[in-house]
Amino acid sequence: MNVPAVQVLSHLGAEKFAAKIENAGLKLYIPGQGKPSLSLALGGVGVKLYELISVYRALAVDGIAGKPRYLPESPREERYLLSPEAAWVMGEILAAVPIEARQKSPFLKKEKQWVAFKTGTSYGHRDAWVVAVTPEYTIAVWVGKPDGTPSPGEFGRRTAVPMVRNILQLLPHEKRTGKRKPQQVTLENICWPLGKLAAITSKQHCHQTRQAWLINRVSPVTPRQQQWVEQNPLEIEVEIDSGKRVFSTCRKTATRVEEVALWPVRLEPWLNKRFKRKTLLPELSEGCNRRSQMTQDLIIAGVKDKSQIKRPPGSSLELELSLSVIGSQSDLSWLVNGQWYKKTQAGESLLLKALDAGEYLVMVFNHQGQSATIRFRVL
Repeated sequence: MNVPAVQVLSHLGAEKFAAKIENAGLKLYIPGQGKPSLSLALGGVGVKLYELISVYRALAVDGIAGKPRYLPESPREERYLLSPEAAWVMGEILAAVPIEARQKSPFLKKEKQWVAFKTGTSYGHRDAWVVAVTPEYTIAVWVGKPDGTPSPGEFGRRTAVPMVRNILQLLPHEKRTGKRKPQQVTLENICWPLGKLAAITSKQHCHQTRQAWLINRVSPVTPRQQQWVEQNPLEIEVEIDSGKRVFSTCRKTATRVEEVALWPVRLEPWLNKRFKRKTLLPELSEGCNRRSQMTQDLIIAGVKDKSQIKRPPGSSLELELSLSVIGSQSDLSWLVNGQWYKKTQAGESLLLKALDAGEYLVMVFNHQGQSATIRFRVL
C-alpha cells in the first residue's frame, strides 16, 4: 500500500506537503540536505512525539491542529490542517480497524467508543509507535531505546497498541461515537481503472467497483503514467471484419474507433491476466508487424524458467547468476522473492550474488508496463 501514498505525494509535491504539515505545527527533521522528497510518504523523516499529537488531534476537532498545553490556563495555539470533511473521512478510515482485535476491552466494547489510530514501525525496529484519537483524547505511545539501537521483533501494533488500550481504560470517558458525518461527504461506488464515479462510467470501462468516501461527490481520477498514452480510455483503430487492431500506417480495410480503459502501467506485473494490456488490447493485424510496447512481454535471459541450478562438486565459491533482459528500451526494476532488489539501465545485466539453496522468484518490469517473471531453484 506504499505505492498509492508515494504516487499522491508525487502529484501534490513533497515541498508543498512538508510546508503544509510544518505550518500546522509538526516540525520535520529531514536527514541529508534537509530537502523534502518522496521518502516523506514512507516515514523518511524524524518528528517529535508531542508534535505528532498536535496534528492527529485534528481528526477529532474538524481538521484543526493544536499545540499540546501543559496547564489548563495556557492559551490555545491552533492551526488549520484539514477541512472538517477531510478530517471526518480520515478519522473513519483509521477507525475502521478495531484497536482491540477481539473487542474484549470494556472501554471499547461496552461503551462502543470511536477510536481512530495509526501505528508505525521504523526501519530496523528502532521505533514502535501508535497515535490514538477519540472524541475526547489524543494519545501517543512510543517504544524504543534512547540510543536508537534496534529492538528486533517490536512493532507498533504488537508493542505500543496494548499500552494505548490500557491508557484508554483508565481515562474517564463518556458514551460517545465519532462526529456526525458532514453533509458534503457521501459513500460512492468508484470504477477502476479510471477512478471515476460508477454513475458516469460506461460498463465496458468499469473493470472493478470499489466504495469510497467522497467530498461533494468529487472523485480524483487515476493519474496518467503512460508517456505514450495521451488519454485514458485509449482510442484505437480496429478492422471491422477481423476485429484486429491497426495503426494509421498499416490500415488496409475499413476500420472503426474503439475505446479501451487501461490500468496503470506500474501495476501490470501484479494484475490479473484479464486486466493486462495483452488481453485488453486486440491482436495486431497481420499487416501491422511493428513492435508494440503496450502488449509485448520482456524476456529474461541467463537462466531458464523452472530450472534447477547446482554448484560444481567440491566448489567453495559463492554462487552468482547474471541475468539480462530482451525487449526493453528503458530502465528496469528488479524484485527477488517479492522484495525490491535493484534498478538497472537498458542493456545492463543484473548480477545475483551469494545465492543460497532454495527457491527464487525473479520479476522485472519497466515504466511502460512490460514485465517478465522466472522461477528457479538452487540446490
